[in-house]
Amino acid sequence: MSSIYQRFCTEIKDENGGLKKLTLNYPDNFNFGYDVVDEYAAVSPDKRAMVWCNVENEEHIFTFLDVKRYSNKMANVFREYGIGRGDRVMLCILYTSDAADEEDSGDLGGRACVEKKSI
Repeated sequence: MSSIYQRFCTEIKDENGGLKKLTLNYPDNFNFGYDVVDEYAAVSPDKRAMVWCNVENEEHIFTFLDVKRYSNKMANVFREYGIGRGDRVMLCILYTSDAADEEDSGDLGGRACVEKKSI
C-alpha cells in the first residue's frame, strides 16, 4: 500500500537515490477520491489522512475513512442537483483563519466567487 503512488507516477532517481524527475501517468478517468482515498480507506481506514487545526489550538483528525465518507456525501449532493460525471464544478471554499483578517495578510481569493448554480 505504501507504493500506491507508483501506479500513477514514474520516478527517475540520481545515483544517490535523490529524486531527479517525477512524471505523472494517470488515465483520463482518474479520480483521486476513488483511485487513492477510497483505496486507502479500504486497506487502512483508521490511517490519518488530514489534520485540521486553528489558532485556538483546536484540532480535528480525519482518517481516510472519514474523508471517503465526506467525499461520498458531497457527491450525493451534486447528484441531487443534477451534476454528474464529467460536469465541471467550481468550488469556493472560504477560509476561516483569523490570520486571514490581519492587516498584513493577503487575501487568498476565497472571499468571492462567480456563482453558476446555487446549491
